[in-house]
Amino acid sequence: MVSYQELEEWIYGKKTIDVALLRRHATWSPAGAGSESNRAQEIEWFWEILEELSQADRRKFIGFCFAQSTIPPNDEEFERR
Repeated sequence: MVSYQELEEWIYGKKTIDVALLRRHATWSPAGAGSESNRAQEIEWFWEILEELSQADRRKFIGFCFAQSTIPPNDEEFERR
């Protein structure tokens, strides 16, 4: 048996956006001008800023990127989707 919270998380994803989980599954492709080290620094800034956002703002960002306000609850679900 599972609780309704677990079932809801399985169906809709986590209500809290785990930046570390998102970071593990993010992929980047080189684009634009600039050196590799500059792009690496920009990526680090991106993650720092995302971590500083409130959960509400993180959900808005995820909604913009993925057309949904949640992400899968764990690594296994991320891979399965």
